[in-house]
Amino acid sequence: MNPDADPVTTPTTDAGGSSVRHVQLASSSKRLYWGAAIVVVLALGCYFAVRAPTKSKPLDSENELARSVRLYNAGQYRQAAEAAQAFLKTNPNSVEALNNLAVSYLGLRQWDDAIRNAQEAIRLKPGFQLARNNLAWILKEQEKAGSPSAPTPESLLNLSLADFQAGRFSECISAAQGALKLRPNFAEAYNNIGACYAALNIPEEAIRADQEALRLKPDFVLARNNLAWAMKLQGNGSPAKR
Repeated sequence: MNPDADPVTTPTTDAGGSSVRHVQLASSSKRLYWGAAIVVVLALGCYFAVRAPTKSKPLDSENELARSVRLYNAGQYRQAAEAAQAFLKTNPNSVEALNNLAVSYLGLRQWDDAIRNAQEAIRLKPGFQLARNNLAWILKEQEKAGSPSAPTPESLLNLSLADFQAGRFSECISAAQGALKLRPNFAEAYNNIGACYAALNIPEEAIRADQEALRLKPDFVLARNNLAWAMKLQGNGSPAKR
């Protein structure tokens, strides 16, 4: 497995100022003086004409992002989602706004929208732990809101992914095993189990799970990469963490 890749499945706006070159007059000639003065006035006019509209956008956008937080904390989830969406119109790669949107949709119990936005935040910034934790929270809340006696293989697989991303490897394995009880030939669940055992430095179990994933789905590239990772761990002779 490529260690830089996730084994299971922004531009920021700065106020940025322009500068005006101040002209020093060295001639006593009035014609030269007035000519230089006109140049300075024109330069200042261009400066303010260009700078004014670009300065207002980030201020408005910042207010929308802060507003989404205040509205969420006040329990106004619909308005919080709208404020986060307004921010994303001018800052489409803002992981903070995507995270705010995800938890706002969680408050509205719009599970698919909440999951999608949390996953997009993680895709843009894999190390964004807050979004990872929120994704796990969303999936758990979704599971509680449904029928606990009838989870789906897909929902359990999603839960195992969220647990993996949050570093909860034992929980990830349990969720994936639950998916296998419902769908014994679920190659993706075996892949998640293999990735967790590799993360726990138990290469023998990881290899067994990865091989089963490939038996069920021979063209499963992610499982093949995870198998290579597990075999490398085994070759290094690292002590297993059981």
